[in-house]
Amino acid sequence: GITGCMDGSEKSYRYQAYRDIYPQADEKLPRTSLSLYWGEDLQKRIDEAEDKNNISLAQISGIPELERLRIRSVKFFLDGVLESQTAVLEEPYLAIDQVGYHGIQNFSEEHLNKYVAILQANGIQSHFHVVGDKAVRIALDAIEYAKTQHPGSEETDPRHYLAHLQLVNKNDYERFKRLNVCANFSPVWCWYDSNVKVTDTYLGPERAKTQYPIGDL
Repeated sequence: GITGCMDGSEKSYRYQAYRDIYPQADEKLPRTSLSLYWGEDLQKRIDEAEDKNNISLAQISGIPELERLRIRSVKFFLDGVLESQTAVLEEPYLAIDQVGYHGIQNFSEEHLNKYVAILQANGIQSHFHVVGDKAVRIALDAIEYAKTQHPGSEETDPRHYLAHLQLVNKNDYERFKRLNVCANFSPVWCWYDSNVKVTDTYLGPERAKTQYPIGDL
């Protein structure tokens, strides 16, 4: 049977389900790790915390930390996906009407620096949805800033991670090891289906060859 799972983007309106279910049937449910979705509601809860160096996701969400239920991560959707032209790229999209278009960046660098640093100070993992190479770089920059502000130790490092990583600038490869960042690929997306064929058009043949650098990283 299923013994463990991760909820990769839990929004506040669903917190109540975990509050109701897990305390009543803890031993019958799989071990679950929650990553709380970063939006206005979670940001407000952190902004209202009196001590920014003593924040617990379990406390601010009201979801109890149990043996089989852990809340140690926050999910930032930094960009979108290539298919909808919302992934953030260093070089512009090709074969579209809007010249010089690079995608949609959901958070400013200043915003990420501020809040990833707060999470780092509290040993909370930052989990980034990043598809485009510029989004990857911005996420790594925020992690590097946070670790500069709050170095911590190997024992307290929450090991932040980046998910999907369809495009990564080669200059950023070494930063994953140096910053102890986990590269969490989605290998099933590598299948050369109709969606991938569309992204080839937006990237051009040279960039398309560099997608999902799993072996290199």
